[in-house]
Amino acid sequence: MVKNIKSNIFLLSIGILDLIRISANMGNTSSFFSVLFFIVVYACIIFLIHSFFHSNKEDLKYSTKLYYNAFVIWLTFQLFRSLFNINDYYDWKFLFGTSIPFTFICLAFYLGFNLKSSQLILNKNINIIYPFALLTYFLLNQINSETYHRIVISISFFFPLTLLWPKKRIILVITMLVAVLSDITFRTGVLKALLTISIMIPFIVFNKIPKRLILICHKILFLIPFVFLYLGYTSTFNIFKDFNSSGEKIEIGNTDSAVSDLAADTRTFIYQETLSSLNSLDDLLFGKGAVGKYKSFHFYNTGGAIKGMRYGSEVGILNSLLRYGVIGVLLYFLLLYNITKSAITNSNNKFIIILSLIISSRWPLSFIEEFTQFDTNFFFFWFFLGLISNELLINSSDKKISHILKI
Repeated sequence: MVKNIKSNIFLLSIGILDLIRISANMGNTSSFFSVLFFIVVYACIIFLIHSFFHSNKEDLKYSTKLYYNAFVIWLTFQLFRSLFNINDYYDWKFLFGTSIPFTFICLAFYLGFNLKSSQLILNKNINIIYPFALLTYFLLNQINSETYHRIVISISFFFPLTLLWPKKRIILVITMLVAVLSDITFRTGVLKALLTISIMIPFIVFNKIPKRLILICHKILFLIPFVFLYLGYTSTFNIFKDFNSSGEKIEIGNTDSAVSDLAADTRTFIYQETLSSLNSLDDLLFGKGAVGKYKSFHFYNTGGAIKGMRYGSEVGILNSLLRYGVIGVLLYFLLLYNITKSAITNSNNKFIIILSLIISSRWPLSFIEEFTQFDTNFFFFWFFLGLISNELLINSSDKKISHILKI
């Protein structure tokens, strides 16, 4: 009973953090909400730490533990390193408001790995959070047209559960449809939904797909960003600019009566500004630390910039490179690649393979979007990464998994 209450409060708390952040991005900088944000985020961190110390870590595969620990240690090292680089109030605010919480959200991995906690959280999210979000849809979208989708952004991870539990298909399908249709200009949300559905379709259509073919697709997901980076660097092909070589606008409206150009290049200048700020070998290899920032000419006192200095961008991999350097990005790559490859190779079920490919798709997506912050998106990213690391689930059939998780 106590665990049920704690998990309910925790999931609602993460939703509250998302709402506060959305409100702040719209210009609401009330001190009350700032204080509330810090109280809630550190209450969530305490919950994650408590869960970490009460989780079974001995059953975790050695190689997974090695890659995970190396990545978390590197992030923790960057926190301590940043203490020597702090210059003003804004550095302290970013450290305690973003960098520390983002480091601790990695502990959600063990909530997913532990079957008791994963079963509880899966249950609560499907049976309470999604229905509650639907009931409050109109209220949520009064804040912003993207609000509902951001609150249920985890649906791209949860959707494969439709293959295991027919009784949950209705709520999952409705949540996915409403999320996508609520604001189709929310590119990252729509892209995540499309990737999930695209990955699932072959497994629905074909009874059996050769593991060799799946592993080839897995490798492509991890290699394709490097191909496009090389093409962009050599000015052969810029996917952000040349994808729409005709220059025609693709304008579409949302429920806020705003019009967005879906073909607009909003990334090339971010890459140029961030990479040009890493102007020494030390910065490139080790990053600028947990309070690292880059000089932006496009933003000055907008988009989170303060007098032309920006603590991060909309591109997840650039934020990782800026703060943690090439070493941090490499550790993240190795962690993600090895866990997903191992899960696919050894899996006896479709569910784990599909989830592994969906998680793998977040690697190329991080070169396009992904805000690196303590939110619903990253909580469930780490949660499901832990889930596909569980050997019992990997070795089970789809039918057995449905009994194990008892959704």
